[in-house]
Amino acid sequence: MRDFKRSADKFAVVGTGGGGNQPARVSLLQIPSREELRQKNLFSVSDCKMYWQSNEDYLAVKVDRLRAFPYQRMVYSY
Repeated sequence: MRDFKRSADKFAVVGTGGGGNQPARVSLLQIPSREELRQKNLFSVSDCKMYWQSNEDYLAVKVDRLRAFPYQRMVYSY
């Protein structure tokens, strides 16, 4: 597990790291049933940060990806 964020009422977000040919995965879970509402597989991820909006209505996921050359860095936001 790379990162874990929980909202105050009923949601949790789990980010698991990938390695090699395995993708990193970000999942939105409903608490307490632990039902997975949404999941996104991400490839070539170097870092992943998750942030809840102040009212906890929205979730931001910031993903850093590496290009073919390690010195070039690209940032995507979903």
